[in-house]
Amino acid sequence: MTAYSVGTYSRLSREDLKNGKRNASVSIENQKAMLQQYADDKGWKVHKAYIDDDVSGTTFDREGFQEMLEDVKDGKINCVITKDLSRFGRNFTEAALHREAFDRYGVRYIAIHDNHDSLHDKETREFNITTPIKDLVNEMYASDVSRKVRNTKKLLAD
Repeated sequence: MTAYSVGTYSRLSREDLKNGKRNASVSIENQKAMLQQYADDKGWKVHKAYIDDDVSGTTFDREGFQEMLEDVKDGKINCVITKDLSRFGRNFTEAALHREAFDRYGVRYIAIHDNHDSLHDKETREFNITTPIKDLVNEMYASDVSRKVRNTKKLLAD
């Protein structure tokens, strides 16, 4: 059995806040508690909880995310857990590239609510088609929200 040194990653974006989604299911505090509980239930040690609050998932140039990547590269963590794929990121291409990098570094990635576990995919040698589909939907959601915000600002300016 592999001993995991876990990095939990929580993110809340401006869009979540603007759309009234700062509630028990998405708040940073509740994400952290849920991720910690998941690791505890598995008997895994959490090395660190990485956080990006009020940061869009459309970019991966996020302080907490970058710190987590450095710890992956330095071998400090070998498992990353998020609430769902959208907390990881909302950029289809970059999300896939980062998950591939995790694989190269031997890092297991789990998105609890999306039922994604890279170890399962590796063991069964099956491609989980739902992951890229959800990534694409997450990116489309971010794009749609951004478009609506721009249109509203334009209408208010006129």
